Amino acid sequence: MSSIRLTDRKEIERLVKAGRLPKDALQPPPKTQTNKQLSSLKSEPLYSSWPPKKPVEQLYHRICKEFGRLEDGGEAVWELEVPFTGRRWRIDIALPAYCCAIESDGYQYHGRDLAGFKRDRQKQLDLVRHGWSLIRISTEQIRHDLEQVICSINETIAYAQYNRELDFKRTSFDRCRLLSNPARPRNTKIKA
Repeated sequence: MSSIRLTDRKEIERLVKAGRLPKDALQPPPKTQTNKQLSSLKSEPLYSSWPPKKPVEQLYHRICKEFGRLEDGGEAVWELEVPFTGRRWRIDIALPAYCCAIESDGYQYHGRDLAGFKRDRQKQLDLVRHGWSLIRISTEQIRHDLEQVICSINETIAYAQYNRELDFKRTSFDRCRLLSNPARPRNTKIKA
């Protein structure tokens, strides 16, 4: 299944006239709001008629379509902070009830220098040590094979223990900080 990205205003107008897009498709996305305004808002759908530009945002929108947003009773969280690892790591997209972290690894931010490479490896090690699965996805995979990415996420969480008892704090409109680890430690130890 392929998707079409519309950015040409005339093409959008033509599709609205033909009845193939809703009449509000020409409305620009809502303006950014202050934290004070955000805290007073109830959860709203995180989408607009304009397609997201960044691949990681496209992935998040597709994951929300599949799993729903945590704030709406679903599973997905955008930029989840996980301080229980001893550091304040931020995960691009998370399904915390499944202890599943999803990182979009574009070369621009994740392969530029050795320090960034080492930080990413430390984050992965910390998450795995605390019972999380980490799925690394390239921007190319998102752009060209998004349905296969979603299939891989579904296959990964099929093996995870589900724990909906989440202790989190909402930090902004669609971001949260996990206050405790939902992964339950097992009593088995591996000898070194």
